[in-house]
Amino acid sequence: MIATARSTVKVHEFVASLKPDAQSRIKVAQLDVTDGEDEIKNKVDAMALLWGGIDVLVNNAGAPITGPASRRVFLSHFMTIRFWLARFG
Repeated sequence: MIATARSTVKVHEFVASLKPDAQSRIKVAQLDVTDGEDEIKNKVDAMALLWGGIDVLVNNAGAPITGPASRRVFLSHFMTIRFWLARFG
């Protein structure tokens, strides 16, 4: 398993709280889905090499959408997820 996040501090803390056997099966990597396509591709390729490929991708990224800019924010989030599915899905 590879757990990614913009900031990996809490992810590392969580992994450290697990039993050693579980810790050994989890790698942590910094990844921001708003980075440029080349940067994302390089990081995804590097992560795939750790385990020999990617079998399942779960995107749990999100942010609240409220206020007058909600349509613009929604479209931005939608396009980011759409990009991920089209590029890596």
